Amino acid sequence: RTEKGLFVGTMDHMLTCFTVRGKKQYSIRMPCPIMAFHTMPVYRDQSTALLLVALNDGQVRLYRDKVLVHTLRTGECASALTFGRYGREDNTLAIVGASGSLTLKMLQRKANLEGGSEKPG
Repeated sequence: RTEKGLFVGTMDHMLTCFTVRGKKQYSIRMPCPIMAFHTMPVYRDQSTALLLVALNDGQVRLYRDKVLVHTLRTGECASALTFGRYGREDNTLAIVGASGSLTLKMLQRKANLEGGSEKPG
């Protein structure tokens, strides 16, 4: 859940956003099954809330509303993911793989998260 809506991942590879009152805002079709998703609040800019979506083919996609901002390849299917503080780093992505591996990705302090070049899905 973000301040703009509630997200639901379905078995037909769709990520759907609803308002708090239950009205459908938009849907995004994913290329393969959704394994996990999590909101990504960026602590240096509290107005920024993105959505991380882990897919069955090893991709982790980063969305701002309907716009794909970035795609990260992990090499294996992610079982779980979370985003938050790890040690002294505020913006850290932790990914647990299907084999039990743990991958940590730390967001650069000057990373540009304004938007991507790909069309909305």
